[in-house]
Amino acid sequence: MPTPAITSPLGHGVNFTGFALAVGNGGSPEVFTAIANIEDFTLPTVTVMVETTNSSDQWVSRQPTIGDMGKITLKGFWQMTDTSHYNGANIGTVAHGLRYLLIQRLLTNFQAQYPNAAASVDEWPGYVTGFSITSKVKDVFHFNLEVTNSGAPVLC
Repeated sequence: MPTPAITSPLGHGVNFTGFALAVGNGGSPEVFTAIANIEDFTLPTVTVMVETTNSSDQWVSRQPTIGDMGKITLKGFWQMTDTSHYNGANIGTVAHGLRYLLIQRLLTNFQAQYPNAAASVDEWPGYVTGFSITSKVKDVFHFNLEVTNSGAPVLC
């Protein structure tokens, strides 16, 4: 007898369409601005492992220590003057541009806003630690962003 497929009672999956990664402005209350033109996103969560092998062990032994989000990455279509992409310091309720956050080394709150019925949000503090622009003939400009967390994520 074949094994039945196991599917979550909530459904098969949530479509990426409608997803937003937003950056906070540091204000009180904090206002989040979506980063424009995202096409690819990775939000890892890992446990840092330490080796605890001793001289009498026949196999490597490891123990989990602290949590880490690793390198949060995204790719998108680059727009030089879009306020969520550029080098400038925005004013008021609008968040800073991504390259500005990298250049200034500012700790910033980020939100991954999921397009599910509950409007789930992952939020974490982090630094923009990488920003590159790429393109080639017969294509548009893309950007690659790397964010490194500085604290635990919270799923709301």
